[in-house]
Amino acid sequence: MFLSRVLAHPGLAVARPRVLTGSDALERTVRWVHSSEILEIAHLLRGGELLLTGGTMLAGATEEAQRSYVRRLAAREVAGVAIETGAELPAVPGAILAEAGAAGFPVIELRRVVPFVEVAEAINGLLVNDSVARLRSVGVLSHDLSGILAEGGGVQEILDALVRHVSAAASVFDTAGRLIAAGTGPSGPEPEPADRAGGMGARITIRGVPAATLVLHPGPGADTEMLELAQERAVEALRLALLRTRPPNSRDLATSELVRVAAAGAPPQ
Repeated sequence: MFLSRVLAHPGLAVARPRVLTGSDALERTVRWVHSSEILEIAHLLRGGELLLTGGTMLAGATEEAQRSYVRRLAAREVAGVAIETGAELPAVPGAILAEAGAAGFPVIELRRVVPFVEVAEAINGLLVNDSVARLRSVGVLSHDLSGILAEGGGVQEILDALVRHVSAAASVFDTAGRLIAAGTGPSGPEPEPADRAGGMGARITIRGVPAATLVLHPGPGADTEMLELAQERAVEALRLALLRTRPPNSRDLATSELVRVAAAGAPPQ
């Protein structure tokens, strides 16, 4: 769920949230909502959280401690921090805003008191439901891809099924950057080979040998978590399809083995 959608949730909207910094980062994905009144909280987070705080500990912290608080949250890839202002903290401290602004890190002011526990429970429930829906959707994709492979379908058929499922353009390139196949999403024409660097890329290997790259081209507001899951399943199917039509030759296999042995630091057998 995007940060912008979380801030619009009825449970949080009543706090009259106002984005003070990081307005360009509101399409960040929020993995979980957490509340804390501890300055040294960053190392306990995994990334992707929206952190809610009443600001009491920030009001009594030094400017350097406030800056460090933001730096550590940003380094942990937290989605953002929402700070409640009121009697103890009339305004979000300037040191926090300066540090967050430099990092492009979202700081949100909550101008009314809300029960953090209830807000977190409500939004986290939605996040769990979203995760379940993604897994079910990817399960359907896996079933479709298995059917295509069983019927002898190739790279293009797999790519077409993927595009239909995720509603995003996709393309497969060989190791030289040449286009093998492409599927058009609802947002526009087929991507050109030059678009390879502009999407979500995943390498496809066959018996340890690089064979191709699958690139997804998400449109605005795309669910990147869903795309990543779908991409993982598609890579497995494409690996099998490419094994039929573009199997690695003996030279490729030998080169791959030499690279593996060199990386392991052991003499070849």
